[in-house]
Amino acid sequence: MGLDDRGIDRGNCRVEECDCTEFVASDAMSCGYCGDPPAKHQNLQQHVSSSTASSSTQNVTLSSNIVEAKQSGGATKLSTTIEPWMNKKFGYISDPKRKTGQFYNTVLKSLYESFWPYCGNITIFHNTFIVERNRQLKYSSNSGNFQSKLAYFKSENEACAGKYLKEDYFPLPHDVDNLERLIDNASKLEQKVVTEIEKNK
Repeated sequence: MGLDDRGIDRGNCRVEECDCTEFVASDAMSCGYCGDPPAKHQNLQQHVSSSTASSSTQNVTLSSNIVEAKQSGGATKLSTTIEPWMNKKFGYISDPKRKTGQFYNTVLKSLYESFWPYCGNITIFHNTFIVERNRQLKYSSNSGNFQSKLAYFKSENEACAGKYLKEDYFPLPHDVDNLERLIDNASKLEQKVVTEIEKNK
């Protein structure tokens, strides 16, 4: 099967005497094999929906590559959901086990909704997605590091600022050096956060 510029899976060409069995994406809007437009090729997504709707034992719905079988009155109903962005050609990862894979799919869904309507080219979209998912993963990782550093900075550790942030804290003469060091550390951390935000605007 082939994907047209709208992300719809297309099968064989329906033009009379055309032997094209699969839509071939090309730089032009038409099929790279037979030259006919996408609309002249079988809509496989529509075909799946209509054929399953007519079956008394199956009910197939579009959503997440998850297949769920249910027993209802002795008849088995098959429910599948596949949304348009859930396509491996876009970079979708089916049933990801790692958190990075789950994160990538979240980025893909958001990018598909905001960018695909204006892009329409699978190669460009996929390359953009790779860049964007790596950028967001790095940003998310750095954000987590900053949060960890801030939590440590505010902790009760003797080298940290926790005890100085309490409402009942009363400054002592020997606290001056520690407070100056902590203020300097806080300024450096703030600058790193500001720099990271500016880089990702």
